[in-house]
Amino acid sequence: MKSRRGNRSSNSDDAVRAIPDGSRIYVAQGSGCPYGFLEKIAEKRDSFQHLEFISAFLLRRPAPVDYLGNPFKWLSLQPTYALRDVLDHEDFGIIPGRYSDLDGLFAPGGPLPADVVLCQISPPDASGRCSLGTGVGGHVSLLREVPLAIAQINNEMPFVYGDGECHVTDFDFLVEIDEPLAELQPAAVDDRDMASAKRSFESPRGRMDQVGWGRTLYRYRSGPADEATRAYAQLAKKYGMSLTELSLR
Repeated sequence: MKSRRGNRSSNSDDAVRAIPDGSRIYVAQGSGCPYGFLEKIAEKRDSFQHLEFISAFLLRRPAPVDYLGNPFKWLSLQPTYALRDVLDHEDFGIIPGRYSDLDGLFAPGGPLPADVVLCQISPPDASGRCSLGTGVGGHVSLLREVPLAIAQINNEMPFVYGDGECHVTDFDFLVEIDEPLAELQPAAVDDRDMASAKRSFESPRGRMDQVGWGRTLYRYRSGPADEATRAYAQLAKKYGMSLTELSLR
């Protein structure tokens, strides 16, 4: 990164006030999402008429989603279980874009140019060096271009070498909020409800109930998975297309 901004450490209230009403805000994805600072924005929601947030994959529910339409709107590139209950809300939308399109979609001159980027960074060292840590993604290039960049300094965020290396002068505001990093939790392997597990064992509904499904790719060698593959192959043959084309349709 080569941007140089007039950054300043501040309290969260100052950083929230710096966000212009009507802004489109790109929020870092995954464990780089600044959930703590988003809570501060939600607490100050009465200060805004409208804010539009955009994010990719999220591991937890961000606070502004609880106030859709009052005054927030949320757009997602990769809606997850954390947003399941708002998928049909009029102020929630899905952007049909590829991850590789992020730079073009939200950069100045793009169809949805971002006014603000929010992210997390590791604690800066004495020289001001820091890192986007485990949240490196599409916002790396946006940080150089957006009018306003705000970083949540989180002592739980590690310094990670690579494209996410940055400097405090890459940001307009630095807000210290510590919180545990969001993590992708593995799916449960076993059903803890013995009665339910017994029903699934005796009358499996599909490959998810197949004994030995587990966490590995061997699940695709299960009986139900083989049966599904043969059914798809028959459909592809019937309509004169490849399995790949069928899957894309």
